[in-house]
Amino acid sequence: MRGLQLLAAAVFGLVPLVGSGQAPPGGASARPGGTGASPPPTHTSLKDRPWSTSEQYPEALQRVCHYKALIGGRRPGVVPQPDVLMGMLELAPRAIYPAHRHPAPELYYVMSGRAEWTVGDETFTAGPGTAIYHPPNTLHRMVNTGDEVLRTVYMWWSPGGDRTVIQVASELLEGVPEQPAKAKFEEP
Repeated sequence: MRGLQLLAAAVFGLVPLVGSGQAPPGGASARPGGTGASPPPTHTSLKDRPWSTSEQYPEALQRVCHYKALIGGRRPGVVPQPDVLMGMLELAPRAIYPAHRHPAPELYYVMSGRAEWTVGDETFTAGPGTAIYHPPNTLHRMVNTGDEVLRTVYMWWSPGGDRTVIQVASELLEGVPEQPAKAKFEEP
């Protein structure tokens, strides 16, 4: 657990955390190359990354769930890495991220907020300091149970070097329920 806290602190530079593709995003990055190409970035900052939403998801879900990609994927400004996707995902207060699955294994680390979290047949409360593992193709769901934004670090990876798993979009396994009135992000 302490290792994940140190990783998150290093990635986010110990700055206050503030409030999309798929959620989390998919798509492996090709390494920049060729002559005359500038070297790939070795770092990026959460404050410099835009919020994204998952275009594959219904608008009702896009309004309450967003992420900032930091490592991997094909977005400009991320640290290129073909085997890992990592960033910050937020779920608005009281919002429901319905059951979904994807072939990539996934880790979450809760930075702030609380959620009722389901992985397979198990449902539990996840709060700050909780690390969660979603095995490949396993149903998982999050319900923000608080009046504050749920802030998490997410990571997908390519087990055994199989990059195809991080290129496959998430599949919703249930409809997006009507979101509570409080389920919205504050305007910057």
